[in-house]
Amino acid sequence: MKHRPHFTLALLLLSSVALAQGGITSGYGAIADVGFYDSCATICLRPGGLDDQRVDGGEFFENAAADLFNSGTENAFGSASFNGDAFSPLLRARARSPLDDNNAVDAIVTAIQGYTFMGASPETFTILASLTGTVDQPDNRAEGVIRGRIAVYRYENATFSTDFATFIFEEVAGEGEVIDQAQLFLLPTLDLSEDTLEFTLNPGDEVYVFMQLESKSERGAVVDATNTFGVSFTSGDSAMLSPVVEPLPELVFSDGFETLAP
Repeated sequence: MKHRPHFTLALLLLSSVALAQGGITSGYGAIADVGFYDSCATICLRPGGLDDQRVDGGEFFENAAADLFNSGTENAFGSASFNGDAFSPLLRARARSPLDDNNAVDAIVTAIQGYTFMGASPETFTILASLTGTVDQPDNRAEGVIRGRIAVYRYENATFSTDFATFIFEEVAGEGEVIDQAQLFLLPTLDLSEDTLEFTLNPGDEVYVFMQLESKSERGAVVDATNTFGVSFTSGDSAMLSPVVEPLPELVFSDGFETLAP
């Protein structure tokens, strides 16, 4: 995969042998991105330049974590990691902004993994995506939301991106195929959201699974999704899904990311 440095979760099985050998040699990555921004009295949209930002991870990272603490009144934390024999990402994010009219904080964590279906005949897979967390809005100025995004897609030489909307609905839709996708939301009156994705793979099919978790706090909301955004397979033999193999490139450090050398 090529790296696309946007700042703006899975998944199938990886063999314990591969993990024991010390790494994953396939299309994958994890990014944690947290930021603070002000001047959003009416609508809080993340600007191109943040007042403060921390970013960790990138393509070919198995773990990423970032946190931001300013004067005790605003904080954000996000982490993404691939753990265990099932190679399922564990995604966590929380955010709290100051109690005033102009500030927002968010934490966005992303994980992507590519797979090849090794079965001998077509097979249908179903993924259950489950998002849990809490949103507390202490007064009528405060706003908070937790978002979970997941997409399964085919895209040869897939780009590594954290811009879900542009990447999935424009780039993949134009040059590849979005097989299925879902977006989940939590609000003060809703602390659990679930959805299912279903797709059929033919022998040799290569697919990517993109997952993203965002916790956003505006004007004093306390938003906590540290209980994570996760997935599980409810049908299909996930043991037949093998990581997409790519040569590990030379890595250089640039602008908070480990990126491909030119």
